[in-house]
Amino acid sequence: MVEKAAYIYRKVQQKEITIGRTTNNIARTYQQFCDRNLGLRRREDELQRTIDELEAKKTKLNESLSEFEESNMDKENFNLEVKQEEDVISMINVLTQHPNMTVDYPGQ
Repeated sequence: MVEKAAYIYRKVQQKEITIGRTTNNIARTYQQFCDRNLGLRRREDELQRTIDELEAKKTKLNESLSEFEESNMDKENFNLEVKQEEDVISMINVLTQHPNMTVDYPGQ
């Protein structure tokens, strides 16, 4: 009977050791999961900050592009006005060189 009790006691101890090891493995696995999850969360925050920075740069670039397009339109309008003035000056020069020349207007 004592031998059987000692045998059962050893088996219980072995089971406790096995359960302890399993518990340690579970705890270690859970800790690794938590560490990875924390790392991923930090990376997600970093990526979100980068996205926010890029969106701010995009907005700034769009504003700069709009300003550039407006200045380009102003330049084109200025060039058109200069061209029209050059045409008028050219016509005045032609008329002053040939004062007897008549001008035909379209539609008359």
